Amino acid sequence: MLYYWYLEPEDVYNDELSIGDECFEWWVALGGMIIDQNPMNGTLIVCGYLNDNYPHSAYPAVYLYAH
Repeated sequence: MLYYWYLEPEDVYNDELSIGDECFEWWVALGGMIIDQNPMNGTLIVCGYLNDNYPHSAYPAVYLYAH
């Protein structure tokens, strides 16, 4: 499934990818930091939405954090 990814906290459109591809993209960009959906001790970096409405008409379906 593809999600529309928006950077946090700016809420700026980033791209449209699957969760795995988005995690890999951020893993490379952040030099090997762990990227996952676990908020414990992480920093929110992107939110994934099911549609590309802006302003958003629903809450994010996926949150990705860097550790």
